[in-house]
This record gives sequence, structure tokens and C-alpha cells, in this order.
Amino acid sequence: MEGNDPLKYVIVYPFIKTREWYLLPVEQRKKMMNEHIIVSQKFPQVALNTTYSFVIHDEDFMWAFETDDLHVF
Repeated sequence: MEGNDPLKYVIVYPFIKTREWYLLPVEQRKKMMNEHIIVSQKFPQVALNTTYSFVIHDEDFMWAFETDDLHVF
């Protein structure tokens, strides 16, 4: 992450939203994403870096989590 020293470990995986996801009502999608945010706030020692996925596959985003302690992740 810009402005921060890199942490010891990085875990990278694709985040895919299916067609079914986009067919859900907007409020339901917001609620689901807010649940993810609430869970992530319980682990401040894990940094999340999100980027768009280009040419890798059909993923919407690539998530890269950084931490000094894999057990926390």
C-alpha cells in the first residue's frame, strides 16, 4: 500500500460477482457488502488492497490482503 511498509505475508485472490449477483436488488447487494466490511473491521491487523482485474480472467477485482500474522487471516 502506498505510504506504508509492506507486511510479511500477502494473500491474493479474485473476487467475482456473478450475473445472479447483479440481478439482486441494489439494497440487498449493499447489505451483503456491508456485512463484509463489518467483518473486516474486526481484523485491523490485516490490510486490504483492492484492484481491478485486467486480462487475467473474468474476475471483477483482485483482493490482496497483507498481514504479519497468517493465523489472524
